[in-house]
Amino acid sequence: MTIARRSLPALGLLPTLAQAQTAAPALPGGRSVTYLETAPAATDEALRLLRAEVTATRADAGNLEAVLLRRIDRPHHFAIIESWASEAAAEARRASPRVAAFRAALAAALIAPFDERPHSPLSIGAASPGANAIVSVTHVDIIPPMREAGTARIAKLADDSRGSPGNQRFDALIQNSRPNHFTLVEVWENEAALLAHAGVAHLRAFRAELLPMSGSLFDERLYRVVS
Repeated sequence: MTIARRSLPALGLLPTLAQAQTAAPALPGGRSVTYLETAPAATDEALRLLRAEVTATRADAGNLEAVLLRRIDRPHHFAIIESWASEAAAEARRASPRVAAFRAALAAALIAPFDERPHSPLSIGAASPGANAIVSVTHVDIIPPMREAGTARIAKLADDSRGSPGNQRFDALIQNSRPNHFTLVEVWENEAALLAHAGVAHLRAFRAELLPMSGSLFDERLYRVVS
């Protein structure tokens, strides 16, 4: 399934710190990124529960995508990427008795709180990653006075990066509870493609422009698809 891509023709000129542009509104639909840290000794049981819940989520009304990721350098850390036809559909799933039972069963395996972050799409491309892909999930925090300029700049980064050699997906999402916090979801066919993109001119320019706007470190985490 292909998710509609949004064009941003008005963002041809990059916003500067002195001249913030008004950012385009987010696209309709619901997204979520969930982070989970399990006790190393409980990882196998947590993985069993996570796989079962992700499989069940894919059958829920309005679900477009549910992907379970395992962190490469911390194999007891996981992430779940979900896409929904609407935020209402995502909320209905969160409120279901099945999810309550899943979270209760998983609680004993966790060493940190269940961290689900609902998002809205800002600039999105193709659907689910392939089984052999490497997935980068990056949190970007913009200081509130620069939110509009940062939003526009992040959307342009996604548009400029999408379709780069080896890129299978590049999404930019806005966290609903903190609209100055963003998540980038990138899918690359291999690590070499990911590393090659790290040195391209448009990403280096973005990182340089981001620094004065940034409220935290550029937090990139690398994963593989497990379900």
